[in-house]
Amino acid sequence: MFAANVGYLLGLVFAYWLFFQSMFVIGALCPWCLTITVFTTVTFFTMVHVNVLERNLYLPPRAQAIAGKLVRLDVDLFVPAVLLAAMVVGILLKYGTIFFS
Repeated sequence: MFAANVGYLLGLVFAYWLFFQSMFVIGALCPWCLTITVFTTVTFFTMVHVNVLERNLYLPPRAQAIAGKLVRLDVDLFVPAVLLAAMVVGILLKYGTIFFS
């Protein structure tokens, strides 16, 4: 599970790189990139949640206690929600006139 979490972390970085390229370099929204970014974000944070609860991340005891507390406080739900909301806001700010005209 630790290796899967590391793999999904790399996938998350790649997905946000795709989103950045789509948004700022290419200048056009890519449905594939958007879909991959959303589902990779959800999957990564779900895996972090499970791995913190199962103690699969090989964290030092103090870090494990802090991570467990953050999971119990649902911070692991807040972070992806903020990331995805920022994505939506960025899209609306850049392309909102196209969507709503």
